[in-house]
Amino acid sequence: MAEQTHVLFVEDDDVIREATQLALERDGFAVTAMPDGLSGLEAFRADRPDIALLDVMVPGLDGVSLCRRIRDESTVPVIMLSARADSIDVVLGLEAGADDYVTKPFDGAVLVARIRAVLRRFGHASGGAAGEGAAPGEGSGGGSTIGFASAYWWSMTTSPLGDDTVRHAAAGSMASWLSSTEPSALNCGSDRRVMPVG
Repeated sequence: MAEQTHVLFVEDDDVIREATQLALERDGFAVTAMPDGLSGLEAFRADRPDIALLDVMVPGLDGVSLCRRIRDESTVPVIMLSARADSIDVVLGLEAGADDYVTKPFDGAVLVARIRAVLRRFGHASGGAAGEGAAPGEGSGGGSTIGFASAYWWSMTTSPLGDDTVRHAAAGSMASWLSSTEPSALNCGSDRRVMPVG
């Protein structure tokens, strides 16, 4: 039997956390739910989930800071959740290394679809077997080492929030990553391409 995809969910609202956890588990995901950023970081390091869902406004260590800490250690996909849709919040989340941004309140079915879409971009089976979170530079799935560049490109081209403001904010980080990466590391599968952002 295929291993379940493991989701780390960090959310301080008890009702949202419990309801979302149940919804994800009904869709076949294994979920570790934490109420604050510090416990979320501990759970990430202990469990090495396949994807992380991080609320922006959590106590202890906010979601953006938690995303940065995760990104320092892994290229595991990250989706930010927030009740705010201001451009600056979207930019901060993507600049911290997030791969998508979902505004609350959200429909459970839509969230599951977004999770599966992000997992497909990283070569994971949606709800099936999935690899452990990779270290920086190792990439995700199929031996790809495209890491942040792939994440930024996919975010800009597929996210409804990939407007010009976010596109240009992400461009600097992508350019920096590409300039510091050996050409041999840009080894994508046939279904992945690195495109200029800006």
